[in-house]
Amino acid sequence: MIDKSKVEHVYRQLLYVTYSRYPDVEPSFTTGLWKDEEFYKYDVWKRARAALKLETWKTHKDDPRYIFDRAVDAIDACENLLATDHSQEAQQAYISTYNKVVVALLENLERTAEALFGIFSTESLGKDGIYFDLLADILKKIYDGYSYVAYFFFLKNMNEYAPVRRKADTNRLNQIGVSPSCMNPCNWKNYMIYMDVIKELHGFLAEQGLEVSLLDAQSFLWMLWMVTSETPEFKNCDDPYETIIEKPTFGYKEGKRIEVYGTKYERNSKVRREFLKTQIKPYRCEACGMDFESVYGSLGRDVIEVHHKMPLSVNGEEQVVYPNQDYFACLCANCHRIIHKKQGAIMTVEELKAWIDNEQGKVK
Repeated sequence: MIDKSKVEHVYRQLLYVTYSRYPDVEPSFTTGLWKDEEFYKYDVWKRARAALKLETWKTHKDDPRYIFDRAVDAIDACENLLATDHSQEAQQAYISTYNKVVVALLENLERTAEALFGIFSTESLGKDGIYFDLLADILKKIYDGYSYVAYFFFLKNMNEYAPVRRKADTNRLNQIGVSPSCMNPCNWKNYMIYMDVIKELHGFLAEQGLEVSLLDAQSFLWMLWMVTSETPEFKNCDDPYETIIEKPTFGYKEGKRIEVYGTKYERNSKVRREFLKTQIKPYRCEACGMDFESVYGSLGRDVIEVHHKMPLSVNGEEQVVYPNQDYFACLCANCHRIIHKKQGAIMTVEELKAWIDNEQGKVK
């Protein structure tokens, strides 16, 4: 459903923004930019779940007003329905929608209580579609009622459901090649289409080596506003993060200094691809001998990291490198991390291999 080439492109743009702001932080959803922008949603979920007081619902099953009050408490506990836009215009729009939602739920008190009790009374997902459409029908005249319906399902099970921001997500889906038709009307069928997109994004991010939850995948979609607002110059660039440089006559240029709150060294992704073409498959770590495919099966196929034997930061100047073993080595992520463990004292592949052999000898 998603256009992987477009997702890859905006992902690389987001990496650029991340490294621009946090040049010394490894990108993940628990560090740096993504943590600062999106991690608050986990706390919102906890506070809103607590506000629901679900443990009391069974004893108040026949009291629609009690169910309604707890639901309103949960809405109050959220931070602009998981969107931290605190501009005056955004806050006024949020308050207006919130008031309309509360009125609609109260005017349909019996049906509201039936839908909400149905959503939260069981962990089973079997009848969720029925209660989603019931709640959606109550809020159908409210433009962003979709966000509230999805929000309750997110509170039910954050490992199965994600929040929606109807207006914003319409624009974000376009950025990754998905028709935003699932944003209108609000119904279970369209929400499941949206969730399929989120789950595909979850899979894509996992393929990049990131430890991600379903909520992280939705956060990734939400953060695409940074792509258009902060890196418009990369819209038509082949690789927004690792700027592609034309192949020179004899080798590839790398190591151009780029000022980003510090200094990082531009890498050329073409040279990595060309080097791997010279390597025998399955790729093996040259230090420890690990073959990802033998350990992970098809998931590990073609997985390997390419190590620069001569760090680009050594002389601080742009340099020409060649896609061969004089300049590069295949390493697993663990060995790559160990080789670079001591700043300014990078081990050679041969030194690490000897170290590993020595340590294994001690075990024997």
